[in-house]
Amino acid sequence: MLRSVVEKNNKNNSPKVDNFCSKKQSSNKEDNFLYTGWKSVEQYDHYIKLTLKFRMRDYLRRVKRRQKKVLLFSELSGTELHDLAVTDEYFVDDDMFDVSGLRVSVSDPDIAEALRGLSSRKRDVILLYFFSGMKDWEIAKRMKLTNSTIAKDRRRALKLLRSALEGMYNE
Repeated sequence: MLRSVVEKNNKNNSPKVDNFCSKKQSSNKEDNFLYTGWKSVEQYDHYIKLTLKFRMRDYLRRVKRRQKKVLLFSELSGTELHDLAVTDEYFVDDDMFDVSGLRVSVSDPDIAEALRGLSSRKRDVILLYFFSGMKDWEIAKRMKLTNSTIAKDRRRALKLLRSALEGMYNE
């Protein structure tokens, strides 16, 4: 059982703490302050106050550093907030084309209609080149054709698409 008793030291009227353990007691009251090496309560009190002071200083520095890095959404202008916004796009209204095992989505209904008017090989070349981002040699390898055939089909398909779209918009 640990019991603490605060006594007044007759010499300088500073409080001292004596600890008495159940079986072990020190005969020297000066060395008996919590068995930790503190000479007086004032020394321990000073240590605790300094520790709290420096911990608070470190905390405030961390908060200040964090405030420099963090920007609240309420502080952003409308254009900055709009630039950060993300809009989900779903392919519900898009026309889907199956090209040699790939699903290609076309969101413009006029272009999708014009693509349906092309032959399947020319449509596949246009979809793979412009919508899937493939190179001529990749398309040629996939379709088992030559690069020149792919380039020729792409040029002819673009001419047909251009005339079909001009016909739609002129009506």
